[in-house]
Amino acid sequence: MADPAGQSGDGNGLVCALLLTTRGAALTLDQLHHTLQDSLDYLDRKNTPVSNSALRLRTSDGVRAAVDALSNGHPITRVDSGREPVWLITPDKEHAAAFYRNSVIHAFLETSIVELALAHARHTEGDRMGAFWSQAMRLRDLLKFDFYFADSTAFRDNIAEEMAWHDDWETHVAAGGAAIDALLFAKRPLMSDAMLRVFFEAYEIVADVLRDAPADVGQKELTEAALGVGQQYVAQTRVRSSESVSTLLFATARQVVADQDLIAPAEDLAERRTAFRRELRAILRDFGYVEQIARNQFVAREFRAREERSARPVW
Repeated sequence: MADPAGQSGDGNGLVCALLLTTRGAALTLDQLHHTLQDSLDYLDRKNTPVSNSALRLRTSDGVRAAVDALSNGHPITRVDSGREPVWLITPDKEHAAAFYRNSVIHAFLETSIVELALAHARHTEGDRMGAFWSQAMRLRDLLKFDFYFADSTAFRDNIAEEMAWHDDWETHVAAGGAAIDALLFAKRPLMSDAMLRVFFEAYEIVADVLRDAPADVGQKELTEAALGVGQQYVAQTRVRSSESVSTLLFATARQVVADQDLIAPAEDLAERRTAFRRELRAILRDFGYVEQIARNQFVAREFRAREERSARPVW
């Protein structure tokens, strides 16, 4: 379980978190620098303590120093044979990169839940504000074995405080559709994919295994089956990365399914196991939705940067 005590914004963690979201695609120095500013701005606004390594990411030179240090036998690969160097995380280095990323998860935990709750409300008919708050609390409950949270009242207050940064946010949520799209597009940064996807992928793998597992299945048997299914899903690219296939994550996933009363014998056990897997798959679809918005943000930022460069006078 991640412990928030002593956590702050860490430069290496922020860099690895960003590159873990690109699915192995490399970024230039300018792309890294521009995109990292959103995370740094968010930490500033939340008054989150940040390390010196994070403060140095405000400059291009600081970002270059960070990725070069992480490229020296560490999880980032530098390719410098072309017009300019680019950096990426290859699939075999994802677990190592996650070690750095994990140092900053708690700083972005609540804002990641906000994104997923908005995505859930986007696809809900009826009371979308009720759906937003219900899903935020549901996600908090599902993640409680992996993270420490503020009590439910403080958690809700924190969410409301962050949403208040967006003018008339409740009207946007209630309207749904394009209004929520615009709300998410305006949100900086979008972090749920980088921070939380692997946990829900691990939960979904375990939920998938439970479909044909006996009641009272043991931890050892469940983990072994989940490792096998997880390796299959990695090979089929049905999960984003091998990081989701982990005995540690499967151990907490076992706690999650036990807490959902999906282990003990019951007449409707099969139906409830199937329903839980369906719920997790819907959450993973929400990750995909937020990821697409984040990609649109990136493309828009790159377009503006090209426009600015082309407008500069040539001496």
